[in-house]
Amino acid sequence: MEFASLREVRHTIIRTIGNRLREDTPWRGHDYDFTGVIFDGGDMHGAHFTGGTVSFFGSKFVGSQFAFSAAKFTGSSVVFTMAEFAGAAVNFDHSEFAGATVNFRDAAFTGGSVSSYGARFIGGRVDFFGARFADGKVLFNNARFTGGIVSFNRATFIGATVLFDRASFAGGTVSFDRARFVDGQVSIRYDQNMPEPDAAMCPEGLLDAEAAGRTGVVRLPDTWKLD
Repeated sequence: MEFASLREVRHTIIRTIGNRLREDTPWRGHDYDFTGVIFDGGDMHGAHFTGGTVSFFGSKFVGSQFAFSAAKFTGSSVVFTMAEFAGAAVNFDHSEFAGATVNFRDAAFTGGSVSSYGARFIGGRVDFFGARFADGKVLFNNARFTGGIVSFNRATFIGATVLFDRASFAGGTVSFDRARFVDGQVSIRYDQNMPEPDAAMCPEGLLDAEAAGRTGVVRLPDTWKLD
């Protein structure tokens, strides 16, 4: 009974914050600290994180659904450092990261799914440095990376399915420097009705990391493959 009551309190707080951030209210632009919180459900779809810092440092997303779909992260700092995504369905579909710093450093993806279908990364920085993709699915299908920096440097892929199908990389920097591909599947594929992407669009360090990793884990467009 006590656990159920605490769960309801958490959901009420999250729902209230989400509702306020969806509207043009004074709640925007402030700092929100969810450090170490266990999220077993919640809804922040369409929320606007404009300025301020939102921290999910060391938080856990477990066993249910949490929605950031269509959220906008503009000029803010969002911290998922050392967060764990374990068995939850976390949804960033059609969200927009514009001039924001979003930090997934040393985060662990150990089950469930994290989807960023159709998300747009415009300027700013999204950092998966040292993240561990061990199980479940992480999806960037149809995502658009335009300007800014997206880093998977030193990330480890050891069993998860990570898909960038029909994603586009234009300008800015996407980097996989010293990433480790041990197992699972990492796929960057383009629509068969579209021309193959130019070799210059290949993320930095990706080919070297693929060559050093386990054969067959990474699937790339033919124009990106080493001769």
